[in-house]
Amino acid sequence: MPDSEPRLGVPERLGHSLGIRPGEWESTLLLSLQLMLAIGSVICLKAAADSLFLADFEASRLPWVDLSITALVGAVVGVYLRLSNRVSLGLLIGAQGRRDGRRRIGRDSLRPHRRA
Repeated sequence: MPDSEPRLGVPERLGHSLGIRPGEWESTLLLSLQLMLAIGSVICLKAAADSLFLADFEASRLPWVDLSITALVGAVVGVYLRLSNRVSLGLLIGAQGRRDGRRRIGRDSLRPHRRA
């Protein structure tokens, strides 16, 4: 007895399980590649930074440096989150337009353009 439902291929099943719609594959793969490269870069830079630190200082200081960096990043994220509730997005990302007439990326460019 033949199945009444058509069989889905691997990309369709994978897309359905991950919530990827048919037109979103290209952007999903590009963003995944970007994330993978960013994580790889952080891992490589961490190894290089640790080796440079160990070339000049003793290994017993390394955990304290890691804790200090973690506290500093936590403080910066906390300030950013507080500012994000009070400041416009264009100002927060440092892309406010200039007053001399030259246009830079600003709040208006974050909105969709309307056709006349």
